[in-house]
Amino acid sequence: MQNAKRIEIITGAYDMREVIRLLELAGLPSYTLIPDIQGKGERGTRDADGLTGAFKNSLLIVVCSETAWEGLKETLRNLIQRVGGMVMACDCEFLMH
Repeated sequence: MQNAKRIEIITGAYDMREVIRLLELAGLPSYTLIPDIQGKGERGTRDADGLTGAFKNSLLIVVCSETAWEGLKETLRNLIQRVGGMVMACDCEFLMH
């Protein structure tokens, strides 16, 4: 087992392309993406309904080192301040294969 950070990022489905680009620039090419999630926050209800996808949110999960998290969190803060969403980080143990 290895100590790590589990990062969960929720933002608009369209903005997830930018999140993935930022992760790749930070050297984190592996992630899990869950599309079309629903919820309610300060910007209202996101129900994943509609014809255009403008109201769809996605959830991206990535596991990284504490060092990688420290280098990435301000970049993610700037992104969600601009486009909306949330970023959560917690300690975890990563079972290597």
